[in-house]
Amino acid sequence: MKRLLIFALSMFLCGFLTTNVQAQESTTEKLEELKSQLQFLKDKIKTNETQNADLLKQAEAIESKLKTGWTFGGDGLLSVSLTNLNNWYAAAAEKENQVGINGNVNLYADYKKDRLLWGNKAGFKLGYLRTRSGENDESPFVKSIDEILIASNADYLLNDKLSYNAGATFLSQFAVGKNDTLAQGTQGFISSAFAAPAYITLGTGIKYIPNSKFNIMYHPLSYKATIVREAASFDGTEYTIPANNPEIPTKRYGVDFGETVFHTIGSSIHIGYRDQFMKNINVASNLDYYFSYLSRGLTQGTGTFDAEGVEILEDADFLKDRSTLNWNTVVSFAFNKYISATLDYTLRYDYAEKADIQHRNFFGVGLTAQF
Repeated sequence: MKRLLIFALSMFLCGFLTTNVQAQESTTEKLEELKSQLQFLKDKIKTNETQNADLLKQAEAIESKLKTGWTFGGDGLLSVSLTNLNNWYAAAAEKENQVGINGNVNLYADYKKDRLLWGNKAGFKLGYLRTRSGENDESPFVKSIDEILIASNADYLLNDKLSYNAGATFLSQFAVGKNDTLAQGTQGFISSAFAAPAYITLGTGIKYIPNSKFNIMYHPLSYKATIVREAASFDGTEYTIPANNPEIPTKRYGVDFGETVFHTIGSSIHIGYRDQFMKNINVASNLDYYFSYLSRGLTQGTGTFDAEGVEILEDADFLKDRSTLNWNTVVSFAFNKYISATLDYTLRYDYAEKADIQHRNFFGVGLTAQF
């Protein structure tokens, strides 16, 4: 009887353990199945989000084509930077502070009807920077960025990717720029001011738009005027243009002294790219190249000097004399509706302005507004 009870108890325990193991295995299989179903749903949601984003872009493109009449808007950024160094090991002085303020406003007014597109934009940039070393340093604010750019382009669409194009641009600056590098004694000279220089271009040609992000515009016939106001407008109580100074070139931005404008005919090409990376990062890059069919009469040094020690000049190289290049890239980061950061970089080459390639970069974080 005892053996029978032990045998029955053993069989019961084996059955219980077997059932428990099978139940655990069944639970594990169900968990794995649920995990697989969850991952499937997540993947499907992600796929749907991508498809919805693509559909939204297609809808916006169609909506844009249906829009007619005028649309207006713009944005602005105001940023301030402060730097203070006190006994800092890498500073140029024991005490040094830097204050910078920059403003940027962009406006647009676009018109569309049937095959006619007319885009107008205006960009204004102005910034000042002051660096002082020590308590007795009275260094003033100096310009860090200054630009006025107004552009207008009209397109007549031939198809979705090609159009006839005619455009005009105006480029100058607001404030006086002073240059002390050629100073004699305590005097320097004013290097720039409003409409000194200013560049006006008018051109016609074709525009190719392979997609919504990229465009190429070529004008085989393009007029360009370089304007420099009369020399008297540069004069000031402290800053004047020295007379008969061999270090001062006989031309200002390609315009002969005594003249206020230089006209030329050439061709131009514009390459534009605009895209959005993620929801709050936008990139816009524009490259402009102008080639003059006419010589600007620029000169360059030969490395030899006359009896009075003045360097002998010769005609500038072909491309130096006739080429102008400007490449601007702007990356903007929107933290929220009111705060954003902007990285603005420009590469420029114009031998009439500087013998070397020019670089300008700006990074600012500040208040932003759209309207």
